[in-house]
Amino acid sequence: MSNSSVVYWALNDYGVTVFDIITNVVILVIAFWIIFLNVLVLNALREHRNKEATEYYISNLSVADLLTGIYLIYNTTYNLTNFQIIFECLLRFGLLLAVSICSVFQLVALSADRCIKIVYPFRYADICNKKYVSVIITISWVLALLVGLLPLMGWRNHPETDNTCGFMRILTVGYFRLLLCLQFTPFFLLLIIYLRIFKEAHRHALSITSSEPGATNTTTKHSLKFTKTVSIVAGTYLLCWAPMGTVVILHVSGYLDDYTYLEKGNFIVYSTGPAFLNSLLNPIIYALKVPFIRRRFKRIFSRKGTDQDRVVIPNSTCANEVSKVTVLSGEKLILEDVS
Repeated sequence: MSNSSVVYWALNDYGVTVFDIITNVVILVIAFWIIFLNVLVLNALREHRNKEATEYYISNLSVADLLTGIYLIYNTTYNLTNFQIIFECLLRFGLLLAVSICSVFQLVALSADRCIKIVYPFRYADICNKKYVSVIITISWVLALLVGLLPLMGWRNHPETDNTCGFMRILTVGYFRLLLCLQFTPFFLLLIIYLRIFKEAHRHALSITSSEPGATNTTTKHSLKFTKTVSIVAGTYLLCWAPMGTVVILHVSGYLDDYTYLEKGNFIVYSTGPAFLNSLLNPIIYALKVPFIRRRFKRIFSRKGTDQDRVVIPNSTCANEVSKVTVLSGEKLILEDVS
């Protein structure tokens, strides 16, 4: 790096360039959008009545995405200052990995929830009760934090200096193998779950058609629609994290041994871009596919969305007046009398 390209010198003799500043500003903008959109999703889920287990899992996914946005803001500060403290480094990497691992666990739980809903519709309420969901969510976060913080507890490489902070330099190959197991095992579980779901859906469709040609089961249709949304979320997650998973596989297999730690670190940085975008895509998918979340987004981003929910009816108490009914959230009504 030539001195002419350096805008300023950060800590540990790290030269910050114009490219670094532009890149981190873009990351900062993405981070704020991640936080904003996931707060909207969480607010919509909080206000929605008659919650099912599915919505609790989606809430936890949104919390994980929200934490990813907060992490990106903090990481931007690190990128522009380059303070290298081993404890901070391990804690930062550990919390990021914990959030990603918990997201995988929540996706498996969410998909299993949809499978139970389709396969055992009459027992669903008894199986997937609030206590069961709370236990699954708690176990997911505890296990994710435990695995994420293992390097901080001692499972790591020990560099010669305490101010060395690098993803590939600090974490051991054995730890990377554990991460791969935690990523690929859920992938195969998701594959089995969705094969079971679509097999059962096909059986339901044939059963309904044979008993009453042309008839449709409204409950089954709604469950399958929500299941499709969950499958889109799961598929998007797998696609977004695939580049980083590929880099880790190459590293564990020894194909990156000829590269320096700095070069391998750059591979990780570039491959995590799509992974972080996943936290931005999830709330957009919810807004497109989940009706009550879509209504919340319309209220925020489009006046037209609220205007379309207005209905004019005559006021029975006064022939010369009309009451305008404005539907705000599908559940609350506000009456406005206009002459």
